[in-house]
Amino acid sequence: AAARICELPVSIVCLVDSERVWIKSVLGLNKVVEIPRTIGFCPYTINQENIFEVCDASKDNRFHDNPLVKDEPHFRYYAGVPLITNDGYALGTLCVMDYKPNELSEDKKTFLINMAKAATAIIESKRTQEHKRISLEHRLGDVTEVALNEIYLINADTEKFVYANRTAQ
Repeated sequence: AAARICELPVSIVCLVDSERVWIKSVLGLNKVVEIPRTIGFCPYTINQENIFEVCDASKDNRFHDNPLVKDEPHFRYYAGVPLITNDGYALGTLCVMDYKPNELSEDKKTFLINMAKAATAIIESKRTQEHKRISLEHRLGDVTEVALNEIYLINADTEKFVYANRTAQ
């Protein structure tokens, strides 16, 4: 949706760690899973509170000698918004890119900002669900350990015990 609305050939959702930019969703690039943090545009974006735009990377001192600009894929334009959680943690970015210089209209910038908020909300919702699942598994594990009845799990393929509570043991 970001690429279509912004009328650009590439859109990416990525997560940024201390060494890499992890590509989690992409349109317009093939076979890219990660890049070193040192050559990405996204590490600049996560230090912003709002949109980070580079209209012509070949003329920008920060990027003119960047391998993504001077070599394949020869990016010239970048606009990205940080994915910032409710507790203020910058996870990564939602960005759009082009092979020629460009500039987004204010409406498209607003759309990109809102899309980043929606993407962050989805990520946080999945994280909350995972925390609940793990918490439930721990509580169930505590209950099964002190249960007076035998509780065990057997792998159906190998017919070996996978788990047995204290009573079963």
